[in-house]
Amino acid sequence: MAHENLSDLLRSLPGGSGAFGPMPALQLPHQHDPKYLAAENLVEKATSRLHDGDESRARRSVAQAAGLGWFDLEEVPYGVFVAQMVLFDEIVDSLETADPSEWAWRDACLALLANADDLEAAVLRDPLSSILQDYDLPKQQVRELRRAIGDADGTSLFGLNPQSSVEQVTAVLWAMVSLTTRLHERLHH
Repeated sequence: MAHENLSDLLRSLPGGSGAFGPMPALQLPHQHDPKYLAAENLVEKATSRLHDGDESRARRSVAQAAGLGWFDLEEVPYGVFVAQMVLFDEIVDSLETADPSEWAWRDACLALLANADDLEAAVLRDPLSSILQDYDLPKQQVRELRRAIGDADGTSLFGLNPQSSVEQVTAVLWAMVSLTTRLHERLHH
């Protein structure tokens, strides 16, 4: 059988991608880490509770996530890693679902930056810097955003290291969770 015919035969089998069928979704090693999964659960609870107006329960979830310890693989506390992804996803979801002429995500971020304390501003500048690096956005539309994020490069550790206290981690986590909630409210209500 000719090589072309064999390739066609393999592609035509159930699954369409060859003799072995479709490839399973790629899973990162940390997606099976119990502390990572706990951080996901606690950050989700915190944002949901804060969105519902239950700040005291949201703070308890944040404190629990802060106590999960240092995530060696990512070189950041577990809770901070997850909360940072949630904040990033909130911005990117709005960016990617919007019409290219709509800049609600940018306007909401700028409004939050204008009223943010130092820690919140640092937390928000990080994902914005990553977005500006990763997305090809119209230059005239991002000038104000570039000025607002300054020299942020998307890799800040917010002063955290493996010896950081639970209180320090909690402060960073709370800033991320509260910014995510406020951003969601601005974009969807």
